[in-house]
Amino acid sequence: MMTQHDFFRKAPYMWVGFLSLGTFALSLAFPAYYQGDHFFLGRDILLIGWLGALEANFAWFANPIYLLALGLAQWRCRDFMILAWIAVCVAASFLLCKAVTLKPHLGAMPITSLGWGFYLWLLAMVLAAFSLSHFFYVLKTNS
Repeated sequence: MMTQHDFFRKAPYMWVGFLSLGTFALSLAFPAYYQGDHFFLGRDILLIGWLGALEANFAWFANPIYLLALGLAQWRCRDFMILAWIAVCVAASFLLCKAVTLKPHLGAMPITSLGWGFYLWLLAMVLAAFSLSHFFYVLKTNS
C-alpha cells in the first residue's frame, strides 16, 4: 500500500509524466510541419506517419517507443529509461528530413518549416526521458 510519504516522493515524477502525456496530446492539434502553403496537423501525421518508413523516415516510430517507455515505468522495468531516450533520438531524426511524399503523383515536396506540433511532440518525448531518468536514479539509490 502506498503511504502518504511514498505518494509525495513519487509525485513530481508522476506529474512530469502526466505533463508529458498532455504535451503529446496538445501536439496533435497543432501543425507539425509546413510544405509551402499547406500544413499537416499532428493528428494527421499520427495516423499516416508510419508510411514514412517507405522513405526511410522512421520518426513516427518514436510514438510507440514513447508509450512503451511510459508503460514499462509503471512496472519499474529497468529498460524504460533507455527506451525513453531512444524515443527522443528517433523523434529528433525528423530534423534531418528535408522532404516528405504525401501524394505519390506529386513526388517528394520539401518541408519549408516545422510547426508548433513538432516541437510540442519532441518536448513531450524529452520531458518523459528526463522524468524517467530521474525516476530510475531515485529507484536505484533507494534500493
